[in-house]
Amino acid sequence: LLPHIIANNASTSVAASNKASVAASKPVAAGGKDAKPTTATVATSLMQVYQTYCTDTIKRLKKLGVVSLNAKPSEKKDKSKNDSATTKGELFHNDPIMGIFRALLALSEDWDASVAFLAHASVPDFCSLVQQGGEEGVTKLRAAMDRSALAACTLCEGVASDVCAWVGCAIDDVYKEIHGTSNGGKRSEHDHPSSLILPSSSTGVASTIVLLTNDSSLADMSSVLRDPLSSLVKSGKISKNQNLFVKLCRLYKNKLPTSPSPSSNESTTEITDDPSSSIDSDTLAILSTFLVPSLSLFPSDTALPAELWSVLEKLPYSIRYKLYSSWRHPGLEKGTLRSLLPSAIRSGNISKPLGIIESEIETGIAARYVLKRISKENIAEKGRQLAKTSHNNPLVVFTDILSKIESYDNLILM
Repeated sequence: LLPHIIANNASTSVAASNKASVAASKPVAAGGKDAKPTTATVATSLMQVYQTYCTDTIKRLKKLGVVSLNAKPSEKKDKSKNDSATTKGELFHNDPIMGIFRALLALSEDWDASVAFLAHASVPDFCSLVQQGGEEGVTKLRAAMDRSALAACTLCEGVASDVCAWVGCAIDDVYKEIHGTSNGGKRSEHDHPSSLILPSSSTGVASTIVLLTNDSSLADMSSVLRDPLSSLVKSGKISKNQNLFVKLCRLYKNKLPTSPSPSSNESTTEITDDPSSSIDSDTLAILSTFLVPSLSLFPSDTALPAELWSVLEKLPYSIRYKLYSSWRHPGLEKGTLRSLLPSAIRSGNISKPLGIIESEIETGIAARYVLKRISKENIAEKGRQLAKTSHNNPLVVFTDILSKIESYDNLILM
């Protein structure tokens, strides 16, 4: 913890660390001195900046694909908005609260304690939520913690990288047991180490984080990973770590249960039992809110869809189509933006991640560009272009093709 405190202004960081101990109801920071909880003034702007970021991003997304007669002025506006979003992220690059939160991720295997510190320092009414109690209070407390982690991952690239590293260290032992290490069992410099070194740490202080063992069940793994993975997909930062997504797909492919096929002696990968008895709620949540939607955040290629399908093919079609429905909900492209209430935009409670919405809009624009130019003469060439466009957002392309076929019957003969 010391390198981060020194790098981010020691006096302010120690004060914030004492407040975190009270918020988390246990000593999660070094020192352990008692201090009365006071109003955090250093990072309370985190949620305000995040709400402003959401509002500006939604305004920018609504203008995507809109034809403007003044092209040059609009390009300048888009550039200035992108610059302002980058500036907002730089505000928290050396923030002491972020520094301690990143240190807690490296030193502690308790995700809730680390996020409780961040929420205490960034959510104004967090202390009142702690004192409220009851099921409703716990639900609001959890929502406040999730919002603070989402805001930190969205506005600070370093925090998102550390969350990815935290997840990678948590699954490292399980992944190596299943797939081993590369180079004939020899560890390479690209393999995930058992100790985590924060990218911002210049002194190389490492910590060993072992959350999941080789005997951990699918339910245990999902319960540990559900909250951090939710922050990564909602912030869109999982797109920065493709290797982590591939590892998680292979882990769930191996961990999902299988059953023998009733029609043959060979084993099949499809689950035939009741889904509620074979897959727990945390696993279904990760499948519906992380693994499937995350595909939209990556560039369109064939490798990642193949990895994801290796997981989905083990599920019965009823579960698969429920996952597709949740991927589509509450709408595709700008349909989600039209259904948002102004209060939801101001608070940052958006039903679909903004990164996924932007990816869907870009895919829809590219798909409609190809569909307008497709004909019998160029069906082979344009068909390949359309297929390449659909890899990361198949529902968007499928919906566009279906709407075109419903309007123009001659497309069916192609």
